[in-house]
Amino acid sequence: MTGILHYYRVPKLLMGAILIGSPVAAMACCPSGGSGTPAAKGLGESSPQTTNLSADPEWGVYEFLRDGISYLQINDNHGVVRAAVGRIDSTAWVMPMGSDVESVTIAPSSTVGTIVYSSDHFVVRALKGSNGVAWVIVPVSKN
Repeated sequence: MTGILHYYRVPKLLMGAILIGSPVAAMACCPSGGSGTPAAKGLGESSPQTTNLSADPEWGVYEFLRDGISYLQINDNHGVVRAAVGRIDSTAWVMPMGSDVESVTIAPSSTVGTIVYSSDHFVVRALKGSNGVAWVIVPVSKN
């Protein structure tokens, strides 16, 4: 009985060792390391190492793109992250980060507030009130 168990165990162990140690097997599985194309770094940071795209000097607006997903981060001029949103095609969502996360609205269109940023992906409007700043993010539709 011991000989039979040993016979079946050796090929399995040998095959496992070959696959684990083989860089070719690893590349066949996950050629990109499972993470896709590297993206701009800095999402969530107070001073992302990317261009401030804001039209208003009071705010910093930073756009990131990774694997077909657009991300937008809004900071104040002290580097505090105020809000962030993500977008895939026509679907946009508020990300759970920033001091104004409860005051961010995704809207199909808007004419209220001051335009802080406008691009092919988003229009950002700031509405200053007695309770602070509210944000209206309008995803730009691609027709």
